[in-house]
Amino acid sequence: MPRKSKSKLAFVLQSNPDGQPIAGVGSGVGLEFIKAYFPEAQNIIRIASAYFSLVGYKLGRKYVASKVQFQILVGWEEGKHVKATVIDEITADLGQCDTDLWRTVFELVERMKSGRFIIRDARKMQVPFHCKFYICDSKLIWHGSSNYSRRGLCQSAEQVSVSHDSERICLFTNWYDDVAQNAQDLLAELIKKLEDWLNFATLS
Repeated sequence: MPRKSKSKLAFVLQSNPDGQPIAGVGSGVGLEFIKAYFPEAQNIIRIASAYFSLVGYKLGRKYVASKVQFQILVGWEEGKHVKATVIDEITADLGQCDTDLWRTVFELVERMKSGRFIIRDARKMQVPFHCKFYICDSKLIWHGSSNYSRRGLCQSAEQVSVSHDSERICLFTNWYDDVAQNAQDLLAELIKKLEDWLNFATLS
């Protein structure tokens, strides 16, 4: 019996009259929303993601003003990574990635030291944390299935939609901030890991 050929999943994007995406589905849709809306942030970008990768950060950081603070909450990723710690995953990302990350890591460490990047682990919360949404200041929120990683932003078929509804933004922001208060702060440990890697990469 002949094997069925794998068909490429369609990429569909709905835009407003100004050309900005309002909903989409398919591979790469997450990155389209980052390109469109990260530049609008002036103060804080809050990201809830089941998974965080340095390549995902690299893809997004070029669209963000240097003064903007990233706040990242990382939850559970289904599959083989479910028992790994966030720090372990980021460390593995450094060793397995085929992309040059030195400049990205250097900039990330500087952002962390200046208080413009906060990352917390929500995996030890009583209820499993599997949210995926992005809030730019109090202006807008987009949510769907796209993690802040290369796979979530560029490779997997994901769905995303945006909202400018102030009540919805406030609801998600307050919930995010409440969860963040009880999540594990990873900043000091991650700075140490990344600085060690930078020093090793410089000497190699």
